[in-house]
Amino acid sequence: MLSAGFGGAERYFVDLCQALQERGHMVQAVCHSGFIARQDLEKNNAIQLAPFSVMGWWDLYHQAKIRAAIARFNPDIVHAHLARASYVAGKACSSLRLPLVVKTHNYVKLKYYRNVNHFITTTLDQKKYLMMHQVDESMISVIPNFSSIAVKKVDEHRGDELQFAAYGRLVKKKGMHVLLEAFKQFLEAGNRATLHIGGEGPELANLKALTEKLGLQQKVVFHGWINNAADFISRYDIMVLPSLDEPFGIVVLEVMASGKPLIATRTDGPMEILDENSAYMVEPGDVHALNMALVEAAASPEKRTGRARAAQTLFTDRYSEAKVVPSIIETYEQVIRRLVTSHPVAGAGPHPPR
Repeated sequence: MLSAGFGGAERYFVDLCQALQERGHMVQAVCHSGFIARQDLEKNNAIQLAPFSVMGWWDLYHQAKIRAAIARFNPDIVHAHLARASYVAGKACSSLRLPLVVKTHNYVKLKYYRNVNHFITTTLDQKKYLMMHQVDESMISVIPNFSSIAVKKVDEHRGDELQFAAYGRLVKKKGMHVLLEAFKQFLEAGNRATLHIGGEGPELANLKALTEKLGLQQKVVFHGWINNAADFISRYDIMVLPSLDEPFGIVVLEVMASGKPLIATRTDGPMEILDENSAYMVEPGDVHALNMALVEAAASPEKRTGRARAAQTLFTDRYSEAKVVPSIIETYEQVIRRLVTSHPVAGAGPHPPR
């Protein structure tokens, strides 16, 4: 993972490194030297950390350094995340004759994905996207994201004023501006509540300006970077995911495990994970619909608690670490076995992997 930032893909990378190590596997974590969550990996002394100040996919100097680090570790398989890491890993694996698995966290530009032996997609729709771009179906596994967050008891709110919360990287597509507009309507109807927004990003200044424009300074709290998602979620009554585009959304899993009711948009990820029995679902970008969901969730503690319980059961059955990580390990083993019989690789270079 060669991204310096921290979002759902990066959280998945950290959780997977730790989950593999805890299951007895030797793990080398190749990351950007400025990776925000680097300290989380450093806490686990059993993980071999290999940080590099990679400037881009075209950075030949660090490509050579990463290739050398991988060669010294001599892994059975390499797993790359996002375009930059996949491109660099592809070149290294081709020359070292190592199998490469790539996790597609979104709808990727395949020009950066060379020498890939197997793709892991998060959703069926992402699999269809790869097949539309001539990737053979036998080289794709659909394995959902997971969360290592601890499952907590579902509790009903008993206070006088509801506490709504949302968090994530503050970019336009996360739809926080839509949430602020909807929350304004919610308050104007005479409802009492406070909205808490966690995260950082390029939209932070705009969101604070919009908060002032709407006169919500006393009712909206910006918490900045969230170091502990579980702790943040536990403080509030109802979580909101107002994304305009959400290919999966690990935040969804974290809320499900935490036993909190969720209001989410009908975007690709939430639609594949949730339904009307496990969450309040609204159209993305629809201020009025989001306001009505806030109203509905606030009106009935029993119904929102029922949804939270259904979502938590779904998480335990399908999206917990215990359910998902074994499927990833099984995929690694299948790829390694397949290469023994010289199965071709996607975009293979002149040196087939072992």
